[in-house]
Amino acid sequence: MGILLFASGVYAGGGSAGWLWMGSCTLSSPVLPISFLFWLLLVTPGAWAAGYETCPTVKPGMLNVHLLPHTHDDVGWLKTVDQYYYGSLNDIQHASVQNILDSVISSLREDPTRRFIYVEMAFFSRWWKQQTNAKRNIVRKLVRQGEHTPRSERRMFSPQQYYRTNHTVMTMGSDFHYEDANMWFKNMDKLIRLVNEQLVFSASVPALGFSIYSVVKVTVHNPQAQSFQASPRKPRSYVLAIENEYIRATFDSETGLLMKIENMEQNISLPVSQGFFWYNASTGDEKSAQASGAYIFRPSHFEPLPVSRWARIHQVKTALVQEVHQNFSAWCSQVLRLYPGQRHLELEWTVGPIPVRDNSGKEVISRFNTPMKTNGQFYTDSNGREIQKRRRNHRPTWRLSRTEPVAGNYYPVNTRIYISDGHMQLTVVTDRSQGGSSLKDGSLELMVHRRLLADDERGLAEPLMNSETGKIVRGRHLVLLSSVSDAAERHRLLVEKEVLAPQVVLAQGDGSPYYSQAAPRMQFSGLRQDLPPQVHLLTLARWGPKMVLLRLEHQFAVTEDSRGNLSSPVTLNLQNLFQAFIITHLMETTLAANQPLSRASRLKWITNTGPTSYPVPSKLDPTSVTLQPMEIRTFVARVQWPGSKTH
Repeated sequence: MGILLFASGVYAGGGSAGWLWMGSCTLSSPVLPISFLFWLLLVTPGAWAAGYETCPTVKPGMLNVHLLPHTHDDVGWLKTVDQYYYGSLNDIQHASVQNILDSVISSLREDPTRRFIYVEMAFFSRWWKQQTNAKRNIVRKLVRQGEHTPRSERRMFSPQQYYRTNHTVMTMGSDFHYEDANMWFKNMDKLIRLVNEQLVFSASVPALGFSIYSVVKVTVHNPQAQSFQASPRKPRSYVLAIENEYIRATFDSETGLLMKIENMEQNISLPVSQGFFWYNASTGDEKSAQASGAYIFRPSHFEPLPVSRWARIHQVKTALVQEVHQNFSAWCSQVLRLYPGQRHLELEWTVGPIPVRDNSGKEVISRFNTPMKTNGQFYTDSNGREIQKRRRNHRPTWRLSRTEPVAGNYYPVNTRIYISDGHMQLTVVTDRSQGGSSLKDGSLELMVHRRLLADDERGLAEPLMNSETGKIVRGRHLVLLSSVSDAAERHRLLVEKEVLAPQVVLAQGDGSPYYSQAAPRMQFSGLRQDLPPQVHLLTLARWGPKMVLLRLEHQFAVTEDSRGNLSSPVTLNLQNLFQAFIITHLMETTLAANQPLSRASRLKWITNTGPTSYPVPSKLDPTSVTLQPMEIRTFVARVQWPGSKTH
């Protein structure tokens, strides 16, 4: 009563891929007696390949993974048989059985390694009667080749039966899926071909430059390659951890959850538990008709529910990376990762599609709990630059009415959020803008995904449902544990690397390196010397034949670096900073670079302390440009290119 698109084989530990179908190949004998199975084949008699003969050769000693896309085609349920077959009234349930059969026959003809089984004879016989003789002959040929097998079957299974085998079956799909067989066959082929081809290596890129790495397929045995060895599960007293020279993350061996983070460089240890929770989205109540929606966050309860109180885990350790994979549910998983030389713990989460069959809209958060005493205070960034101090249930200029204790304490988090007890600081760096808060002392949470059932009546005019099945969201949180004295240095520089990460460009080639003139160049920097760590080159753009637009920022605020070095003004020599040109003249402009700063007319505010004074711009010297903490300065520079004459 279903359809099985071609199932692919994945060999764990190897790069080979096989093509498998619904029948398990070369299975060992079952532990209990095999169930009764009766097959009635409703196809034209003749010589055909079927059963185990169509299976490819498996690899003994390897894990053979069978991916079985499956669709359950009911002959009448929420719709009539005709409506299911032709695909009408899809607002009730999306289904079109004729499209499944039409598309799969075309796909089977393209590749003889593909397999397909169909057992819902009520639909298949109807489809068969509508086909031409030419199409029927094509189907008969596919059946003889073992690619397509229509069957009527009766099965009786013992619920206690199991097989001891190196095969594992991964089913996927649901009711009336896979109407576009060609797309699914191609996606499955790509998945099987690439699933074992993950490449990890360390790379470095110079400032304002590039590095080129050539990847070559090895055709002979590489003695330096590391073989994979499976390790048995330790007793419950075993401590599961990943670590490098700076950070150690420890996990509870019973729940699989993060338990503790240690900064071994500074001898700091903090109990940290992390998990995923969801708020039940309000659809309106007796207090207010306001629903949670695209623009409004309003949970119906103040305490979120856990996605799961434990996670199924497995660990990966190599010389290049250490990982712990957590699976909380069918729609929520996470990988915690450490690379050598990395001073932060990386959490890569995957959430969705969020289930809503229980008629509950869900707003999913990642929450970190610690025993830190934070006195109701936490900190978020403003547009990725300045840090804003937040106090729970407080507004600095007016008295807050606590009608929404959760939503009323949520703030935009563009790049980071952190808590501190005056001695140590826990910082979470985001890879996108999210909502976040600290609703209890020592706790941090970030909203990672939402799926809602009601419109908040703020202009979108529809619920935040995205699609019929929901969306999958993947992102990263980078967790820093450090002393307060050097926390700013760590999160400021880390955010710069993450938000403005180098672009990765892939291209096919024969292994020939990049050439500049005659000399091969695998690495290049546009700077003659590195900028100070607190200075960031925001903009470098060609502005004319002999003009460039230059924008520089000081990344640190006053007193942010307790040692004073990074929070102090810094003076730069820009004249010979760049490899490609020499700066001969500077003109400072407004931030938007649309007028000289000397001509800008600003409103002069009169404050309680008196009129505000603004410094008069002085003549600029390219060899001595000073940036104050948190300052951004914009220049139009006249430059001299190598070999050109100054005019």
